[in-house]
Amino acid sequence: MKRSSTCSRLSCCHARDVKVEIDDSMLQQFQYLDPKTTRVQHLVDDFVDVIGELPADPTPADVPMLASHHSLRGQVGEEFARAQDDLTALENKIPSASRR
Repeated sequence: MKRSSTCSRLSCCHARDVKVEIDDSMLQQFQYLDPKTTRVQHLVDDFVDVIGELPADPTPADVPMLASHHSLRGQVGEEFARAQDDLTALENKIPSASRR
């Protein structure tokens, strides 16, 4: 069976004229990672990269490059606390009979 070239060209033209808009409002409920958590994860990755670039025997002159990451410990601690709060909230939503 031979396809009409007019038909295939016509369907291609229509496909380009269709405007598509994605409504992601229903997807929010499936977003399991808080964007703040992801941001802190990237900061930790950056810190690991900085540590990896240090010489085997770092000198005091190498330490200032680590100073920019001094707040990282607090941010990681906040993320652990937030995760613990999330787990506690989840446990409170589970009926007590199913916990046994």
